[in-house]
Amino acid sequence: MNVPHQDTGTEVGRAVCYALAMPRILRLALFTLLILLAPAAGAADPPIRYHDTILAKPLSPELRARVLEVAKANQPKDTGVWFIHVRCNYYPLLTPTEHVFKVSIYYTPSVTTPRLRRGQRVIINDFAPKGTTVEYVDVSPPDAPFDKAAPAEPPAVVFTPFAIHDNRDAKAKAAAPFSDQDTIHLADFARPIFAKMASHPSPLRFFRIHENGTILIWTGSESWGYQIEVKRVPDGFERTDKGTTKWRS
Repeated sequence: MNVPHQDTGTEVGRAVCYALAMPRILRLALFTLLILLAPAAGAADPPIRYHDTILAKPLSPELRARVLEVAKANQPKDTGVWFIHVRCNYYPLLTPTEHVFKVSIYYTPSVTTPRLRRGQRVIINDFAPKGTTVEYVDVSPPDAPFDKAAPAEPPAVVFTPFAIHDNRDAKAKAAAPFSDQDTIHLADFARPIFAKMASHPSPLRFFRIHENGTILIWTGSESWGYQIEVKRVPDGFERTDKGTTKWRS
């Protein structure tokens, strides 16, 4: 059976005319009903940041949907998804059927001070497809402190939040706690050093505090970057290594 074509715009216009011709009380009732029945506007997807490397390919629609599903499943209470950072997403030339990827889902900070933010992130990769939750820290540039009153804007890639791994035992941690102020001072100390090493800005990846008190700092992507080792001194930190140390995975 042939169905006659209807001009949707004409039909909508006719419906509006009918509504306007109704008594005022009926118009109010109709518009109220339409508002109640209208579908709620969906929340916008969180921004996705890609690491500055050819190994961070754009996410496919399927992988994007999977990442958003993991983000929702792991979301801590009273937080939202802040942004998604794609560290790598590619198929190696020699093994084109092997998918290599690592994505970090950052939730909105739970703690914010002028120089430091803390929160949770979930890491998804080949070995943890459902995600592993870890804590992140985010240190502002000295001349651009965070505004606690304003919504947290996702940082530039070079200032991507990083992790702190304290490998010391409980006694050592209690004797010499690694404070938020230590984190800020060390980030301010390390960033200019790495800026001179790399041909382009590269974010901090982690601080690793060893049993002997030295601290290893890594920067870079998933496949290569630079590292330095430092120790505490009375007025801050100083390097214990010499020259430039480059790592590759």
